[in-house]
Amino acid sequence: MHRLRSFQESPVALVRVTHCGNRVVCGNVDRGPCWRGEGQMPNPNFFIVGAPKCGTTSLYEYLRPHPELFMPPMKEPHFFGSDLQIATEMLERPYIRDKAAYLALFDEAAGCKRLGEASTWYLFSKLAAREIKAFNPHAKIIIMLRNPIEMIYSLHGQFLWTCNETLESFEQAWEAQADRRRGGRIPPESHFPQGLQYAQVASYTEQVKRYLEVFGRSQVMIIFFDDFVSDTPEVYGQVLRFLEIDPWFRPLFRAANVAKRPTNIGVKRFLKRRPKLQRGVIAMLPPRLRPHLSRMMNRLASSRIERPPMSEPMRARLREQFAAQIEDLGELLSRDLLHWCAST
Repeated sequence: MHRLRSFQESPVALVRVTHCGNRVVCGNVDRGPCWRGEGQMPNPNFFIVGAPKCGTTSLYEYLRPHPELFMPPMKEPHFFGSDLQIATEMLERPYIRDKAAYLALFDEAAGCKRLGEASTWYLFSKLAAREIKAFNPHAKIIIMLRNPIEMIYSLHGQFLWTCNETLESFEQAWEAQADRRRGGRIPPESHFPQGLQYAQVASYTEQVKRYLEVFGRSQVMIIFFDDFVSDTPEVYGQVLRFLEIDPWFRPLFRAANVAKRPTNIGVKRFLKRRPKLQRGVIAMLPPRLRPHLSRMMNRLASSRIERPPMSEPMRARLREQFAAQIEDLGELLSRDLLHWCAST
């Protein structure tokens, strides 16, 4: 069985690529409906839609250097998904809701065959699939999936770092879901309370089915995190063939978005509660220095760690809860995923 399911292989188009300074011009490109019009910039025509903590940041970083492809410096604009209740004003880099601002992300992409973005909550959203379809019916969709038990444990750690979560015990955060559905026990710094419904975030089957029904299997690629980690170059080549661009290009493969822990929670929460102050200080600096200050402030408040594993009783409980969903997902994708429920 193949490590990667892309549902339908398409012949790779041979594209003449030329370079003009820092600009890449891809010749013989069928621009199709993803272009805004003669003399205008193109619209994005592929989307990495999630799930979170499944390798999307690494794939985004690996795709960006490809000469036939453009992805903006801003990952996760989250323009689509109007049902996502995200308090963007609390984020260091607010998500984009304005269409002109969203399209401006791709202003430097003239001539490239593939334009894409990666927003990990599009998969969770009940509306994003149809909104993307209305925007570009020929868009290609990439979905990345991981053992849901591992994913939500990693997500909980990510949320602690971003202050979306304040319950340091994963078990306590899991038990708090019912209260949080009723609006209780929401952290004051939380920018995305919907994401604290860990069980819903990990309910892949309905989420994947929604994209398959909206776009059709030929326009959707499923990548399993285990495959991506165990043979990154092979999976990367499969992605390039799915996008119908040069499949032989290879970037430097290195992990991105590794686990972090807030080591100075007071500093982290101070910055979280004052995003406008943080953005204002950064904006006063020359553009070339802004990323360095942002990284420095994050380093003051956090460190990279190897998180201890989930307790075995909690893992056993989640294996039982997710067993039926994992079986349904395996049937939907014609892939045996029962090892996700196996005891370690």
